[in-house]
Amino acid sequence: MELGKIKITAENSCLINEFLQQAGRSLDQFRYFSKRPVSVWHNHVCTFLFLQNNIPVCYGHLDKDGDKIWLGIAVAESETGKGYGKKMMKELIAEAKEQHLSLIYLTVDTVNSKAISLYENFGFKLVSKQESYLEYYLEIQ
Repeated sequence: MELGKIKITAENSCLINEFLQQAGRSLDQFRYFSKRPVSVWHNHVCTFLFLQNNIPVCYGHLDKDGDKIWLGIAVAESETGKGYGKKMMKELIAEAKEQHLSLIYLTVDTVNSKAISLYENFGFKLVSKQESYLEYYLEIQ
């Protein structure tokens, strides 16, 4: 069955909770909602979910925090390795272009080599290296 994309709205925001409940160990490295209420999506530039058989399998957002736009993605543990992260990256970068954003940022755990490779393949450049995480940016063109 084909992967479907939805933009989160007030009517379907409960799907974020559904994603979080079944994401498994993917949330060990995507801790965004461990420090924030799910309702924070209201402040995002955009929030998307990919659905497979009406089940949320991949989450992505662009979040404005101060003068920076932060990209965040997570793929459900049971769905990794299927290219969903790559597809979500394409969607979020396209949305950033549509919104006329010039820079987007992200952080990633230093041990998350698959995500680091994904981000670098999309052209993200290293800003800083901390003990446990890296910060990257991408110029939107």
